[in-house]
Amino acid sequence: MGIRVKLLIALAFVAFLPHSPLVVALALSGVELESRLNQRLSARIELLEVPAGDLENLRISVNEITDTVAGGRPTVLRHEVVTEGSNFYLKISSRDVVREPILNFVVELSWFAGHLVRDYALIIDPQ
Repeated sequence: MGIRVKLLIALAFVAFLPHSPLVVALALSGVELESRLNQRLSARIELLEVPAGDLENLRISVNEITDTVAGGRPTVLRHEVVTEGSNFYLKISSRDVVREPILNFVVELSWFAGHLVRDYALIIDPQ
């Protein structure tokens, strides 16, 4: 095989690589905070690059990272997947009012093709 043929094969491979289903991976955006201090938490995180069929198999866990030294009571976080047009969002909320200005939580996603863990830190505005 000549060098030109090898080069053409390599270029074709690189050109079609982004379209391969193995390359598509679920991702999370940054968090968009919709609430203030002394309110129930309301935030959303966009689910990016959701492969077809993976949403039904998606397992989601959202938990506050608590400071065991401070002995604070953890905030119970709830979540649901919301669809807006062709976009998917993870809606994060709390049952109780958030009284601390800093909230750290971790989102864990598992699906048949992968696993993703992401930490978020919110500084909640009192105004």
